[in-house]
Amino acid sequence: MAKELPYFKFEPSQWENGNIQLCSFEAQGIFMNICAMYWQRLGNLPYKLALQKVCGGNASALQSLCDNDVIKLIDDHLCIDFLNEQLAE
Repeated sequence: MAKELPYFKFEPSQWENGNIQLCSFEAQGIFMNICAMYWQRLGNLPYKLALQKVCGGNASALQSLCDNDVIKLIDDHLCIDFLNEQLAE
């Protein structure tokens, strides 16, 4: 992680009104952990790494995030649009 990027922007209104609200509290917590890991790795997060490190191999919560368009899976890597926008700034 670059020292210039110690944190990402979080907007409570987008959280409260976004698709994340369709997910369980467990999946919401997993999402926050994935966001931190994603940011730390500058947007390069393999699905398998997140699955093992954050989800302990249990794919159901991670699948819920994908099914509700909170995160995307592209070429075996996770993609989080709002973080990608901030990384591009």
